[in-house]
Amino acid sequence: MRPDTPAENVDHAAEAARLQRTAALYPEDAEALLLQAAAHLEVSGDRPAATTLYDRLLSSPDGLDNPHLVRALKASNLWEYDHEAEARAIIEGVRTAAPRDPAPWVIVAESLEAHDELEAAHETFTQAVELLLTDVEEPPYATHPLLFGRHRVRRMLGTAHDAWDALADSCTPRRSPWTSCTTPTACGPWALRPRRNCRRRSPACAPNWAPTARPSRARSRSRSSTGRRTNWTNCWRRTRPCPRSTPRTPPTWRR
Repeated sequence: MRPDTPAENVDHAAEAARLQRTAALYPEDAEALLLQAAAHLEVSGDRPAATTLYDRLLSSPDGLDNPHLVRALKASNLWEYDHEAEARAIIEGVRTAAPRDPAPWVIVAESLEAHDELEAAHETFTQAVELLLTDVEEPPYATHPLLFGRHRVRRMLGTAHDAWDALADSCTPRRSPWTSCTTPTACGPWALRPRRNCRRRSPACAPNWAPTARPSRARSRSRSSTGRRTNWTNCWRRTRPCPRSTPRTPPTWRR
């Protein structure tokens, strides 16, 4: 899942246009604003327009804070409307550049996984994990998707458990009925349950969740008549850590 993907209950074309106007007013924030605009365009189905925004960013004379992330997002978007060869070339370029930020690695590896390139996805996840986590005592939170993604792909490939898989298991949050708000993302028809559970057990938890959207697993198997991948599902993702809540005092029953 790519970060900060917009929810579906908005006018994506209008929101993308608004963000582009805002980027013109605040050039110091243009990179973040245009990336959000491109995400809205992707969800709306206007993928060529999203590619145009990515190219606009990459050709910026001022440089970018994270050019590898922009290239990774561009590759993922290109593959979604049948520009596979160009997408593969960009992905190889990202791997060769070996960025120290985990986000580009997550994007390109999950793009390969979504298109059933499991061996290539496994190689990409592994390359990233070995680059960023070798001799690291405690994996940073931002690298957890790399460990989880690698573990997930290895299970689909039927590969035996190894040390990185064990590390992924150790990073998985241990949930209890009273700490369900630690769930990072909830998708599908049950998407509202974690937020409802948090709100019921700890009212302070509810504002820490925000709507987002991600492609369902069926999305990687289905295409619309126009060739665009479809079937997005509503999700809720935790935007801030939730306070630990304690069980409510049981009611006193009268006889």
